[in-house]
Amino acid sequence: LILLDAMMPELSGWDTLNKIMAQDRKQKVALITIMQVSDGRRQALLSQGLNEYIVKPFSKETFLSKIRKILDSK
Repeated sequence: LILLDAMMPELSGWDTLNKIMAQDRKQKVALITIMQVSDGRRQALLSQGLNEYIVKPFSKETFLSKIRKILDSK
């Protein structure tokens, strides 16, 4: 499981996601961000290989639930 923040120095989480998916579409990746996106954009990200889009702030329970969901998926 790879956890990416959308805003990282030098290479954004979006760019990193694209590089990861170009190499290994089976990799499990969650993007953590403060930015809300439309349902259409979220669906586009999921179709590109993203497993979860997690918006800050989030509770510990919400975070762990999303991580478990990712890890339990095939």
